[in-house]
Amino acid sequence: MMKKLCALALALLLAMSLAACGSGGGNESKPETVVTEFCEALKALDGEKANACLAAPMSDALFSEDANMPEDIPDSQEMEDQFNAWAAQMTYTLGEVTVDGETATVPVHITYVNAADVFTQALSEYFLQAFSLALTGADEEQLTQLMMDLLKEKMETVSTSTGEADLTFTCQQTDGEWKIAALTDDQLTSLTRILSCGILDVTQELEESFGA
Repeated sequence: MMKKLCALALALLLAMSLAACGSGGGNESKPETVVTEFCEALKALDGEKANACLAAPMSDALFSEDANMPEDIPDSQEMEDQFNAWAAQMTYTLGEVTVDGETATVPVHITYVNAADVFTQALSEYFLQAFSLALTGADEEQLTQLMMDLLKEKMETVSTSTGEADLTFTCQQTDGEWKIAALTDDQLTSLTRILSCGILDVTQELEESFGA
């Protein structure tokens, strides 16, 4: 069952992740402009626009175009809508831009909704109820429904907190157009934490604790 819970948590994360589409589009010839466009795309969970800002589109499986909520997860649209609302609350501030020829660095301070408490409290109540429910012969579908019901309840009753992250993007100019250079693993991890509203940390703890 812990593997199912981890899969569910990751499904929630995947449901609101970026779709990896081909790069393209354009921006003014300023590194801060392309970084601003990238941050705005994150707020809108717009994978196509986000990748248009990158020199190399994100190819990690987390950002694949197939990263959608599994069909057997109930009430998936409500979950996606909530994540969209949380993502839209993200704010960011660009720091001092440093340009050196065709390379530039743009520091960004990001503030985002941290919903880890929502998920943690839903899990806590799930553990209290799931064992008894399982003893009555409940199947996996019923247990999954219980988890989703608890998540919906906690989304309405548990207050979210605020998370902060500092990232420095390296930009490159090619043929007069600025793009964000390939994202590092650390940057991808930070962005995933931001986009998952802190749930990434909860899923990682589950995996470490239960070997899911």
